Amino acid sequence: MGVQDRIDSVIKEGIPAPIHNLRFEDVSGNDVTSSLLNEAAASYWVVIYNIDKSNKAMITEKIIPFATEMRKKGVNVYCLIGKTSADFEKQVSPSMDVVHADETALKTMIRSNPGVMKIQNGVVLDKWHYRQFNGDN
Repeated sequence: MGVQDRIDSVIKEGIPAPIHNLRFEDVSGNDVTSSLLNEAAASYWVVIYNIDKSNKAMITEKIIPFATEMRKKGVNVYCLIGKTSADFEKQVSPSMDVVHADETALKTMIRSNPGVMKIQNGVVLDKWHYRQFNGDN
């Protein structure tokens, strides 16, 4: 059987999925949504939608050392947090930039709490549940 050319055609344009109320804020309350979504270099987003319900041992043992190492290499690492505490933010801020977001939006991004995503220009390149994250990703 020979190779055939493939011809694609759009029958009906789809409707883009609306994203309502997606907003990322730095610790001062400034909107940083656009800068995070349009960052040209690959960065890592540590997503923690609720610190009270998260695996804190994983954050301390694997994620913070990973973030510290990435920062040494010049890679941006952001800790996207929904419900949090000032003490936790002080703990992670040396290794990650803390960003606040709506808990529901964060849970929609990744169900793991914490979860890690590799992002470039707003595109998810990879993501890991905390159980699969080994710090060498």
